[in-house]
Amino acid sequence: MSFASPAAFAFLLVGIPIVLLYLFRIRRRTEPVPSLALWQRLVHETKFTSWLKRLRRIFSMLLQLLIASVIVFALARPELDLSGIQRKSIAIVLDNSASMMSIEKDGRSRFEIARERAREIVEERSVLDEVMIVLGSTRTEVVSPLTRDRRRLIEILDEVQPLPLATDLPAAYRLATGLLRGRQNPMLVVISDGGAGQLQDLPLVEEIPIHAIVVGETSDNVGITGFRARKNIAMGTDTIHVEVMNASQEAKSLSMELRVDGKTRRVIPLEIAAGESHRESIDLQLPEGGVLEVSLDIEDALEVDNRAWAVVLPQKQQRLIIVCPEGRDFFLRAACESMEEVVDLVGSRIITPEAYDQLAPEERAADATIFQDRLPENVPEQGNLIFIAVSGDRLPFRTGREETLPVIQDWDETHPINRMVSWEGLEVPSCLPALGTREGALVETFGGALVASRVQPDRRAVYLGFDVIQADFPFRIGFPVLLRNILAWFHEEETRVFEPVYRTGAVISPLRDLPGEEALVQFPGEGTAELASLKLSHGRFAFAGTTFQGPVRIDAGDDSYLTCVNLADRYESAIGPTRESADAEVAQASLLLHREFWRAFAAIALFLVFAEWGLFQRRVTD
Repeated sequence: MSFASPAAFAFLLVGIPIVLLYLFRIRRRTEPVPSLALWQRLVHETKFTSWLKRLRRIFSMLLQLLIASVIVFALARPELDLSGIQRKSIAIVLDNSASMMSIEKDGRSRFEIARERAREIVEERSVLDEVMIVLGSTRTEVVSPLTRDRRRLIEILDEVQPLPLATDLPAAYRLATGLLRGRQNPMLVVISDGGAGQLQDLPLVEEIPIHAIVVGETSDNVGITGFRARKNIAMGTDTIHVEVMNASQEAKSLSMELRVDGKTRRVIPLEIAAGESHRESIDLQLPEGGVLEVSLDIEDALEVDNRAWAVVLPQKQQRLIIVCPEGRDFFLRAACESMEEVVDLVGSRIITPEAYDQLAPEERAADATIFQDRLPENVPEQGNLIFIAVSGDRLPFRTGREETLPVIQDWDETHPINRMVSWEGLEVPSCLPALGTREGALVETFGGALVASRVQPDRRAVYLGFDVIQADFPFRIGFPVLLRNILAWFHEEETRVFEPVYRTGAVISPLRDLPGEEALVQFPGEGTAELASLKLSHGRFAFAGTTFQGPVRIDAGDDSYLTCVNLADRYESAIGPTRESADAEVAQASLLLHREFWRAFAAIALFLVFAEWGLFQRRVTD
């Protein structure tokens, strides 16, 4: 046993005045009386009870000394160390990820249970021990450095809250072990619901023992693990993909509601087997765009994963300029007229290369410019450009030798331009393949790229190295689809300033420079909107306040952009705890080997005070 405040033993000196008070006797006075007979009989009777009175006084004095001694022991804060370790440096890694918001059967959240366990560890440690607290999510943070201030540690534990973030116990483990290295008797305590199996993956450090405390029992949860929207300009639709996972141990029946700008568009009943996922694809026509929200109508242990958001950008009719020799425009004209929902037929024009050179710079502005057969003298240095069967120094591609009857070797099926386009068996008399465009090669022959793309800071270009009119009949039928895809790719690359979806905890940063000097980030709360004003540095900013879910609006200059933040994490939705990582009871027992007993001594002192008062009332003590 040791004492945290040995100086308190100085208060034992209070026993001296207690003893002196009991030894002090009242000085007797001499009084004359007329007769001694009565007083002699009284003195004789008193002799028989004086020894009992002395015992009562001694017992009373000893009881008072005992009370004082117990109070002094409590002030000295005695502690018992059964483990033989005198001082420890302890890091508590507290999982505050989304799964810790799960509500258990007793009505408490997992985080509340974990916080209570952490508070017990802090309160039961020796005052000589140093304790730090580290949060274990994707926002790994040391909320309290090593300190012996228990009151401050308890205050911090009361302040921290779980957030809709993914778990990242390995990062918290690396941070905590790095801070513990070189400390006296380091020890790491991880309090989590299993961290989606991450506890098993923690790399053990020999000099730093780890104790895992696993909280949580329920696995009753159905959550949204994926939600995206993609505008299919080629088909004129918007495709919404939703993935819902049932992490429960029994089948679930529920309904899923899809809203656009707050208005319900679809309600879909779902039946999902235990431990299975359901994927749903929904096609809508949203030419004006909008904010999508999907929600699950079900009561389960985890509410935060029952909603998700996505953004659909508005569809814009593109104004084209087709530059080709006179009489060669029929095929391109027919292709554009077949997609009037994509092409602004009124604002578009078809002109010859000579007429294009005569246009003023502002008159050449267009959403996309198509050059066929021959290049003009003035090829734009910026914008969206399509080159069909042209060559020359002004072309932003380097072409090789003419290839007769080219054979298709491969094509990139994943690129948006090749969506729903088959290049197998294409027959053309000849081509001029593009060279040195391996990264942008969309269709390849022996000689190079038959179709290639190139993205520059201010220019996006697509090259077709063959005469479309001379291609075989099946390709001529499919060419409008290819042209749709190219225009859709231009539109996506031009309007894609931010990622369509960010994970909670991620940093929002623009993909290209923004106008102006300041960006205003607006994200909704429940019925309110919060704003964050950020200074732009070279047209960029970094916004890290994504500890929420929902749509985000960003204003910069005269432009506005939309994106959204979602949890959508199957590991957080799978809330069933992983217990193979540690034995919670053994870990907790090893943590309680070092305990203080000042509260017990204080309780004993209080009991003795009441006991002494009762004995005095019964005249057992003086």
